[in-house]
Amino acid sequence: MINLEQVMEQINKTRGRFTSATNRIPQVQDKIFDLTKQWTDLVIDGASDEQLHEVHERLLQAEKELELLENLDAEKEIRQTLAKDKKLADMAQSFIEQEETALESMLIEEEKLADAVTDAYTTLIAATNELRTQRAKMVESAGQIQDVKRALDMPIPPAGIYMMDYKMRMKDIPHDKLFNKIRIAAGLQPKY
Repeated sequence: MINLEQVMEQINKTRGRFTSATNRIPQVQDKIFDLTKQWTDLVIDGASDEQLHEVHERLLQAEKELELLENLDAEKEIRQTLAKDKKLADMAQSFIEQEETALESMLIEEEKLADAVTDAYTTLIAATNELRTQRAKMVESAGQIQDVKRALDMPIPPAGIYMMDYKMRMKDIPHDKLFNKIRIAAGLQPKY
């Protein structure tokens, strides 16, 4: 089994080679400066053409190296080198296939969980409708009791609405808070 760390370690090794190449630019610039100074000193001292030619060749070589390093697109080179690395490509392909297989099995589990959530929502909606219907029946019944009490001049609770006495004893369900908890659990922002 291949893990992400193994693949990234191989990629970072390759990346390190190119990073170290671009880090050599200041050293090459110093080398060019030193060779230019050396060539100037040789000219002033009247050195032989052979010595001047040797330093000049080294100077040209250093300038070429600097140009290559400055024009090096490290990211592009890294991608090309990584694409050519058979061992890394095989490792990456194995990792990708392994993770895709894992994703397929996770997708099956996700479908089961999504169905469970849908079933729970369906049950929740049905229960909420039943509760609303039950409370509507209670309000209607309390209203009828209140009408009869008024007609017979019987005492009515101080609030004036007979249902208030029962409403205080009913279970309070904070729908907005529950809705927000569901949104938060789903990874969404709360509405209220």
